[in-house]
Amino acid sequence: MEFNKPSPLKMTGNLIDNFKMFKQEFQIFFDATECHMKKEATQVAILLNLLGPDGLKVYNTLKVKNETVCKILNALESYCISRKNEIMGQYLFFTRNQGAEEPFENFYTDLKQLIKTCGFDQFEEKLLRIQIVLGISNKDVQTSLLREYPPLERMVNHWRAPEQTKLNRKVIRENNTTSKSLFNIEINQKPKYRTNSNGRSTQESNSKSDSRQLIKTCGFDQFKEKLLRIQIVLGISNKDVQTSLLREYLPLERAVNHWRAPEQTKRNRKVIQENNTTSKSLFNIEISQKPKYGRNSNGRSTQESNSKSDSKGVKIPVKWLDFTPYSLIVCNTFLPFKTPLDSKYRVPMRHIFKTNMLFSSMAEKKVDLGLWIDLTNSNRYYDPLEVINNNCRYVKLPLAGRGIPPTCKEVESFLDICWDFVNSNPNLYIGVHCTRGLNRTGFLIVAWLIEVLHYTVNSALQEFAAARPPGITRQSYIDELYHRYED
Repeated sequence: MEFNKPSPLKMTGNLIDNFKMFKQEFQIFFDATECHMKKEATQVAILLNLLGPDGLKVYNTLKVKNETVCKILNALESYCISRKNEIMGQYLFFTRNQGAEEPFENFYTDLKQLIKTCGFDQFEEKLLRIQIVLGISNKDVQTSLLREYPPLERMVNHWRAPEQTKLNRKVIRENNTTSKSLFNIEINQKPKYRTNSNGRSTQESNSKSDSRQLIKTCGFDQFKEKLLRIQIVLGISNKDVQTSLLREYLPLERAVNHWRAPEQTKRNRKVIQENNTTSKSLFNIEISQKPKYGRNSNGRSTQESNSKSDSKGVKIPVKWLDFTPYSLIVCNTFLPFKTPLDSKYRVPMRHIFKTNMLFSSMAEKKVDLGLWIDLTNSNRYYDPLEVINNNCRYVKLPLAGRGIPPTCKEVESFLDICWDFVNSNPNLYIGVHCTRGLNRTGFLIVAWLIEVLHYTVNSALQEFAAARPPGITRQSYIDELYHRYED
């Protein structure tokens, strides 16, 4: 009798939740296959085999004596907990500044305690010295330390001098200054900040590019990515995104994309409204070709590429009329539907299905679409501006179709987009469509059910077919799903 193997341990996202799920699945598999009856070395080998590549890399960094399954699992759990706590420790360390009347000894002792939770290893002394310079409240001393950059012991003694302490207090009372945070100290130069409508300070320059340039001068070498990620978390102005990044230990590129998303969406809408061009997709997945839009005599947007169509209208896609516009919600997340067609298509009255009709119908059902993913390999079916105008993010992820299953890279892009959106918008739904809302749409939603919710291929196919009959109709797509996930 065969049993389902646990999914490999993922070392991105919420590490603790990932580990708990892996541990539970492993224990079920372990008991079902009676692995406890086998030799200890065999049990350990089975665990390491099921860990997957990410988990195995972590295991290779751990020093577990007298290895047993229990000891390895405990070591992995401790690692996942420490990684989650590490980014919060780094945040607390780099935002710790000396108070106006706080004795230096208190400030210095606190920093030494905080840095122990940051995982800086051989860089501890260097970063402790940096944060002392950044966090001290006396600007004269700060400027002096920036110019000389003495060893840690000399730096501490320099600050402890009674005369300096007296001067510090005087300067603090007169100027009521506050310290600057990591990597934002500028000498003889006004910082480039402006105040937004909420009165909060924002950088006019691109902060990610600035951080990348600044960190090149810091001498951190192999530590650059880790510290760059820390400074992105510390420096972003959006506190909701900052809280999210503190909660999950994301790789650098995903942390950057997580921050880019709201800004990119806002910029997309502005470009569409001002220039009447198709927006760039969410998370920097760009439409491969900009559709050419114009304005007709009624002021409505039309595609110039199709403007020469005959007076009877454009031909409807093959078999489009054979399927319902949309079906049921899949796993309380996805709404699969076929592509809407605008007024240039010759659609019989009872089959008309336009973008605004879908939003109106969903509003009646209290289904709030927050993300719209277009999988068609065409830009002629409708105007994406209609989606944006309904306060919904539009993503173009063109797939070849015509019997060619989505590639592994395309599936990964889809999963990353949906994962980030679901975590940031738990109460909103994701609309996904291809031409008929069956094969390309079904393939990606089934991949989500398998990879994220741990369905088997068979149960995931049945789940999608129940929500969107008749389900995936192309046998090549079904065969590919079994090949990728069960072979």
